[in-house]
Amino acid sequence: METKEQQRYYLIVKGQKVEVSEEVYRAYVRPIRAEQRAARRRWRCIKRSKKYGWVRCQKDCNECPYARSGHPALGNDASLEALLISGCDFPSTVDIEGELIEREEQEERAEMIQNAMKQLNERQRYIIQAIYFEGKSKSAVAEELGMTKSALSQALSRIMQQLKNFLQKS
Repeated sequence: METKEQQRYYLIVKGQKVEVSEEVYRAYVRPIRAEQRAARRRWRCIKRSKKYGWVRCQKDCNECPYARSGHPALGNDASLEALLISGCDFPSTVDIEGELIEREEQEERAEMIQNAMKQLNERQRYIIQAIYFEGKSKSAVAEELGMTKSALSQALSRIMQQLKNFLQKS
């Protein structure tokens, strides 16, 4: 029998058996074993205890009468299919059909606006784009175009009326 000092520790690296120190071996194996223990715990039944509430069964599932009767361990079936089979029904909080319809309507409106914008001349498109899409002030746009603010406001109202008429026809 080997003493602790004589005991050797090995890890398999790329198919080769490599001798390592005890500290390295334990550091490598500890998280693997912890995950194995956690997996074994998850596969146990959860039952009601008089003293502690809900606890995991400590018996072997092969010997447990509950598990042998065909009931799966409660900790095992955390899938949606298992919940649906057991009768749980979760109402959807997302209206996928409504969202798709809304998205299609937005795309149609965007296309209509683009078509309407194509009906405008270059100067009119610039005014709309600068004020509504780039966020420039009316006074800044009027200064760039060499016109008064009131003249720009009148031109903008005519442009908007023209767009409105085109969109109503479509």
